[in-house]
Amino acid sequence: MFYLTGKYLKIQFKTNRLENAYRNSGVAERTWGRSVARKFIQRIDFILSASGIEQLRGYRSLRFHALRGDRAGMFGIDLTGNMRLVVSVSEEDNLTIILEVVDSHD
Repeated sequence: MFYLTGKYLKIQFKTNRLENAYRNSGVAERTWGRSVARKFIQRIDFILSASGIEQLRGYRSLRFHALRGDRAGMFGIDLTGNMRLVVSVSEEDNLTIILEVVDSHD
């Protein structure tokens, strides 16, 4: 499986579609629209530049928060309005798995 590796954290995408959206802004824009696509790419870049999971928790603008219910054990990161980036985090491996982009009000 392919990983993107930052200075401290690694990222793995759950699907090729998510990875392609990160690598090609045109794919991201066609999938979610320009504003969500821009934030998606910015958030992935931020994760790659972070010094660790604690830094992600410390930035209020990300609103990095634990999810509940059937998404317990996952975390949400705000993109725009209702749109969230859903991730899974393994602190032992410094690995963040990008699971999906969802409309949190659907």
